[in-house]
Amino acid sequence: MKVHIITYICVYNYGAWRHLFYGKISADGKSAKFNNMAKDMAYHIAIPHNESYKLIEKPFILDSAGVIVFSKPDWKHTGDLILQKINTLPLKKIW
Repeated sequence: MKVHIITYICVYNYGAWRHLFYGKISADGKSAKFNNMAKDMAYHIAIPHNESYKLIEKPFILDSAGVIVFSKPDWKHTGDLILQKINTLPLKKIW
């Protein structure tokens, strides 16, 4: 199994999870640190994979108090959602 030293923090934008920046994985491999994360936002963790990255774990929200809240589906209470695109500018590579 390959040991990774960095991980990416991703946000959902332009129809896909896109990495924003990276953090260093702790020596024991059980945590990673990311600086300056916005609150009340959904995130997903990814690791390097070939020439790209691979999403791992579950998506989560960093709430207004800075607490990580993982999504947990409730299959007994479902509903319909209409998702609309809110960003209209072309995606520009910034890294």
